Amino acid sequence: MKHLVRKYVSKVQLTQEVLSYINSAEKKGNSLHGSVIDSMVPNFITNEGELIQSFVYTLKNTKYFIPEPNPIVLYFDTGRAYLNVLKRNKLILMNQLNLNDKEQNVFQLGDKFYYYFASCVRFVVFQFLALEAMLNKLIPFDFEYRKEDGNKRSFIYIGLQIQRNIEFKEKLQKVIPLITKKSFPNSFPKKYHLIESLKDFRDEIVHTKSQKNAPASNYYSEMYLKAMDFKYEETLYVVRDFINFYDESLLEECDCGLEED
Repeated sequence: MKHLVRKYVSKVQLTQEVLSYINSAEKKGNSLHGSVIDSMVPNFITNEGELIQSFVYTLKNTKYFIPEPNPIVLYFDTGRAYLNVLKRNKLILMNQLNLNDKEQNVFQLGDKFYYYFASCVRFVVFQFLALEAMLNKLIPFDFEYRKEDGNKRSFIYIGLQIQRNIEFKEKLQKVIPLITKKSFPNSFPKKYHLIESLKDFRDEIVHTKSQKNAPASNYYSEMYLKAMDFKYEETLYVVRDFINFYDESLLEECDCGLEED
């Protein structure tokens, strides 16, 4: 997969009428009170007349304005780049594993796996970050979700409370269909199985625990074995399809002709 077209939290093409009004206001020297400016969201206007949302970084009383990237695209594309890295690292690891006993060096073998697993972790974590950011973006701040506990008591979660307190699978299977009137798990059950596998692998990594009933010297082998055979490339395309299912064409491959690793 090629690298993606950069997307921003907000990018709007201004009409010529609006651009003329802005230019006219600048020439008249119209200004706003400082407190009003501080409460406003800053934007850039490009030479092509696009309005791009930004955020403010202050260092030593100097304000810097930075275009605000869409985190869904940023996370996904970062994970995509690590796919190329982990493929190379897997090849290097397998070449080391296939050496005969006389040529094998345990420390070099350990190093090769170290770098391979590190690239796997980056891929998995960033792909899941993209998924979670997508789900949270779909939840309106005023949306109410009613949930019952085991004692049939009813609780209402609103907006950010849903984002913070409802688990990923419940958001995806119950909350999001109420909002969007469609369901990726129901529409693509086989693809959804890979989403579940990604979630499970991510949880194993982020909440690493020693194995039950494992030999004392072999606590984490299940996680490492999963890393060896996980369906990374297939997962990448499923995550892309998942995100574009809810926000069509958000993830677009770039046609600039440049390849990135």
